[in-house]
Amino acid sequence: MTERNQSFWISLEILSWDVLPEGGSRCGEKESLVDRPYHLLRHAEDKITAASNELDLIDAITTLKRAAFHRKATLEKLYELKQIPISDLPKDPLERLAFFGLI
Repeated sequence: MTERNQSFWISLEILSWDVLPEGGSRCGEKESLVDRPYHLLRHAEDKITAASNELDLIDAITTLKRAAFHRKATLEKLYELKQIPISDLPKDPLERLAFFGLI
């Protein structure tokens, strides 16, 4: 018989981990960061192609939003656009991408 009130200890290191609002798994590989949005786009395309009801379309839209968010975050992380020393560089990530003509 197992004891119901067991104690578990979690390292405080988890408080310093990055939060990933787009979901999915965390990986350190550059290729995985770049590939993830394309996997999400394929998933959304499959959902749209096979949509049998409104909920499938909602799932596809949610997945497309996640892909766009992930791509934006990846571009910011890989190219460190925020660090470019330009005086009128926008603070908003999407405006920064537009400033450089990326979107």
